[in-house]
Amino acid sequence: IRSALDEMTVDAAPFEVPGELRDAHWVDPRLVAHIEFREWTDEGRLRHPSFKGFGAEEAAVVTWESEGPS
Repeated sequence: IRSALDEMTVDAAPFEVPGELRDAHWVDPRLVAHIEFREWTDEGRLRHPSFKGFGAEEAAVVTWESEGPS
């Protein structure tokens, strides 16, 4: 996974970044990860996330609007 992410590295975040994420490693979104989680927090984060693998979906069809908290 690390080598794939290294190949997708970009220089800047695609959105305004909160302070605690300023040192994050940003990549071009080409992989779709399947994640199970308990719930969305009030801050819009995942509670108890667990990586289940990568899917065959195209990254362009998985968006915050379609998959994020409602």
